[in-house]
Amino acid sequence: MTQKPNKFQQALEFAKAQQAKIPKREVPNGVEPYVEFDQNTGEGTVAANRGINEPSPAENWDSFLLENGISPEHFKVLDDTMKFRTWDGVDGEKKVHYTCTIVARIAGVLDEELQESLVKKVNKFSAKAPKKSKGNGAFVTLFSDWQIGKNEGGGTEALVNRVEVGVAETIQKFKQYQSMGYNLDEIVIGCMGDIVEGCDGFYAQQTYSVEYDDRAQQKIATELMFASIKEFSRLDVPVTVITVPGNHGENRKNGKSYTTFMDNKDLAVAYYTDFAMRQNPSSFSHIEHIYPEHLDDDITLTYNCHGNILGFVHGHQFRSGGGAFVPAKAQAWHKNQKYGDYHIGFANILNFGHFHHYTFVEDPQQIIGAPALDGGSKWIEQTHGKLTKPGMLSYTVDKYGVNNLYKAQKKSIKEL
Repeated sequence: MTQKPNKFQQALEFAKAQQAKIPKREVPNGVEPYVEFDQNTGEGTVAANRGINEPSPAENWDSFLLENGISPEHFKVLDDTMKFRTWDGVDGEKKVHYTCTIVARIAGVLDEELQESLVKKVNKFSAKAPKKSKGNGAFVTLFSDWQIGKNEGGGTEALVNRVEVGVAETIQKFKQYQSMGYNLDEIVIGCMGDIVEGCDGFYAQQTYSVEYDDRAQQKIATELMFASIKEFSRLDVPVTVITVPGNHGENRKNGKSYTTFMDNKDLAVAYYTDFAMRQNPSSFSHIEHIYPEHLDDDITLTYNCHGNILGFVHGHQFRSGGGAFVPAKAQAWHKNQKYGDYHIGFANILNFGHFHHYTFVEDPQQIIGAPALDGGSKWIEQTHGKLTKPGMLSYTVDKYGVNNLYKAQKKSIKEL
């Protein structure tokens, strides 16, 4: 006999509920287009779909970014990060799903536009490298605190004029020394940091006072630095360019540097200029660039010059000691560096910037504060009561130390 199902057993039977029909999705899971960006890491992702017969995004990254609402001026696609896979659309058309990593255009990323413009300029320049000769002294000039991008003191246009006039007046002084019989066998250019202004995180109202973004500031800075060094390269003397990073070159968030010491716009400008000049060794083989690059490098540099050790430091490291008198702060910091056996502590001629005023102290080491070339700061005036006088400092150095300190501060080429 076939046993009939027990009514109680029927309680264990569950019929599957009928669901409403789900329309077929035009874009299935896994191939949705989207854009995301993490401000903390400076990276993001763009995902987009194109037809199988449409051109690859790699053929024109700027166009691809614009299609997805992203400005190519502020972002770029990171090389070799594109991935893709195909899928079938609702109409049966084969489609391609692309993803790639984007990064903000920040210091350390050499954009192709800047690279191309500099290489064109460097290839047009023709000069013959001078023969190395042994003299009895060197000529030192300091490029400090240009802070390109500020709108104060006539803004960037006035800053460009001050750089042009400062370089011309300093070169004029070098030629005067030559005509007086000085046998100067080297030009040392100390780039003391804060060449660019940055956009935020250094003082109150800063963002309001900036007229160019980070990328534009770096482009202008590199063009100015390249043009300035090129003028010194014409003087038939080997040139050594030494760059240290300043605080305005740091990448900051909420007023704090959040990456590494080497992630600095001053160092980026040094690299761009060095890179360009290396493309024309026949004209620039007598130019040597020295700047920190490795993560373990110090952000200060020392250089042997005619029996002296020149030290270069921006100066934002001078945290305490000496009260309000800046040279005393520098001296206190310098003593601690010697106590800790750091290279910079052994410099007998210490060069610094950051404080925007020209100062010189000999007690017993020679300590030199470089003037700024920026247009001044209403914030500094109102909070510290100080008014800076822009200029470009130079001096000669021989076995006796520093001589012929000169601050170039003419206002126009006509005054020279």
